[in-house]
Amino acid sequence: MLRKASTRHLLIIIAIFIALTFLRILWLNYFLPSTHQPSAKDGVVNINNLTISEEVISLDGGWIYYPGQFVNSENKGGNKE
Repeated sequence: MLRKASTRHLLIIIAIFIALTFLRILWLNYFLPSTHQPSAKDGVVNINNLTISEEVISLDGGWIYYPGQFVNSENKGGNKE
């Protein structure tokens, strides 16, 4: 009788482990950024051909914030416009 109980507990633990692993894989698949996102090159992201959607765009890399300034490729130092 003790042998049946321990085998049953082992099967329950394995089933829980498999279910948790499956849920973790689903969670990773849902929250990882997609592979077809635009990438930044020299601090510039080209989003001309990007369709507007509710998808989050990952902005990985180094960025500099210039408060109150508009900075474009012609005036990389920034100006107040």
